[in-house]
Amino acid sequence: MGQGMADGGGSKVPPTHIPSPSAPAHTAGGPGQHPLLRGPPCHLRPDDQRQPHRLHHLRVCPGRLYGVCGLRLHLAPDHLEGRVDFENVTFTYRTRPHTQVLQNVSFSLSPGKVTALVGPSGSGKSSCVNILENFYPLEGGRVLLDGKPISAYDHKYLHRVISLVSQEPVLFARSITDNISYGLPTVPFEMVVEAAQKANAHGFIMELQDGYSTETGEKGAQLSGGQKQRVAMARALVRNPPVLILDEATSALDAESEYLIQQAIHGNLQKHTVLIIAHRLSTVEHAHLIVVLDKGRVVQQGTHQQLLAQGGLYAKLVQRQMLGLEPAADFTAGHNEPAANGSHKA
Repeated sequence: MGQGMADGGGSKVPPTHIPSPSAPAHTAGGPGQHPLLRGPPCHLRPDDQRQPHRLHHLRVCPGRLYGVCGLRLHLAPDHLEGRVDFENVTFTYRTRPHTQVLQNVSFSLSPGKVTALVGPSGSGKSSCVNILENFYPLEGGRVLLDGKPISAYDHKYLHRVISLVSQEPVLFARSITDNISYGLPTVPFEMVVEAAQKANAHGFIMELQDGYSTETGEKGAQLSGGQKQRVAMARALVRNPPVLILDEATSALDAESEYLIQQAIHGNLQKHTVLIIAHRLSTVEHAHLIVVLDKGRVVQQGTHQQLLAQGGLYAKLVQRQMLGLEPAADFTAGHNEPAANGSHKA
């Protein structure tokens, strides 16, 4: 790492360890190449470079960017804006081949904006996250990251530029500094502090007797739920990811802890593309865009006020939650959908 947070639009991605030998001119976004390939140069495997005929076929052969004519691309640009586009995405899990989990789903995540996905359990929210992280192939449509199919990016690179904060953060029996920088070879302490500040964690850390050297205990047992979640967010932010996913990250927190997380999301993350999966009204109502899913389809899109004015599913869910007819968790009540790694999650 060793690089500070990006100051301009988009995010400068830390250098990758992927081999990056010089590629032929027609693979670097020059004139005359396939439209999908225009943009930052891709990094090719050594065996691909020794077979120039495969590169020629890539240039002239129409088809999917990933695996075109037997060539797998490994895009790893130094800079990403973080724009994400779901375009008519249709998806089915192999374990349930006769059930389409997503049907012609289209929406966009804009850099510097917060987008929320809401809907009953089984509506497809977690499946959208799994697909964005490229865990499964699509049945139809495509997902683009800065205009390129996500399947064209190097897998390790993709999971460095897309960070996930889940409902149950995993902390290790080490110091807070070690937990924030975990998995990175070298991180200046200043970057650890900066990430903690953006996650609204710096204040409580400095109140601890040993500050950033405080041992968190096994699974973070020495910290409260809200403190653990903010450390987990700092761990995601220290990587300066262009895209940040918060998957039910505040669902188990008390009101004060959730408020601090919300402050971090809407006050400190303007340089990131943020996707929130949530069921609490307080978590989603300030999002720039709310996408409402039901039975694998997008049924509404808009701001909180726009969706309330429209009526429909979102207004119904909000009304029932505000009246206390059903708990907040009813935003995700219904059928289960598989989450990553074969688990089941709303």
